[in-house]
Amino acid sequence: NNFIAAALLSMSLAFGSMGVSLMFCLLTGVRTKRMVHNPMFLSTSPSDFWGRRWNTLIHGALKRGVFKPVWKYSNRTTAVMATFVASGAIHEYVWLMLFYVHELQRDDTGRCPECFSPLYGKSLIFFGWNGVLVALESLVGKLSLVQRVGKILPRFMVTALVVMMALPVGHLFTGDWIQGR
Repeated sequence: NNFIAAALLSMSLAFGSMGVSLMFCLLTGVRTKRMVHNPMFLSTSPSDFWGRRWNTLIHGALKRGVFKPVWKYSNRTTAVMATFVASGAIHEYVWLMLFYVHELQRDDTGRCPECFSPLYGKSLIFFGWNGVLVALESLVGKLSLVQRVGKILPRFMVTALVVMMALPVGHLFTGDWIQGR
């Protein structure tokens, strides 16, 4: 189930980063900021999920390094899409480095039968889709009907709707973990 995989990934990032923060604070006396703010159960919109709740450390780097420079020379929608495409490209690069197959691991046919070989491009599609959701939110989120629905529905239902918008492509990001590869 993609939702369970995403929730587990969220908790892993949250607790893992808290552990690192605690050790850093104990060693240096410097307090750090929380990196994950319960996005799977408290998000009120796609931009809330990605901008204020999910991996705020990377969000800040992408905002400074991609979003603001692109927005300076174009519009918000282009800046949002460029930021999500950059995030997808970064994740693709991480997979490339994690699953690199060295020459010594290859057999006579040039393959490594026991190595995992991911299908590249899935992270780009996943983050591209989420970029579309954030861009659509900025285009239609201010409509009175959308505002009214957001105020009428209980928060847990709004969060469920936010998460469900990404679930159709969630398998592109978490599918390999679910399948145990």
